[in-house]
Amino acid sequence: MPDGTDPGDPVGSFAHIPYYAIGCTLDAIAARSDGRMTVEVAGKSALGRDLYQVTINALDTSQQRKDFHAWQQIRKIAMSDPVRA
Repeated sequence: MPDGTDPGDPVGSFAHIPYYAIGCTLDAIAARSDGRMTVEVAGKSALGRDLYQVTINALDTSQQRKDFHAWQQIRKIAMSDPVRA
């Protein structure tokens, strides 16, 4: 199966990660992101598997950090009380 490592592989080919390795792979990437990437379990699939939500932000300025914090608060409300959000 094409995994993108051969120049002849179709555009968009990529190495496949087995499902059991997705969470730890995302966590490892987030750990190296200097706080710019967060990983959360946003729910479960029909098969009961974790659905991951990955957020990547530029947190270079204080305004970017402030805006991200505000978004986190709104999202928290939206997840628990969508009408209020």
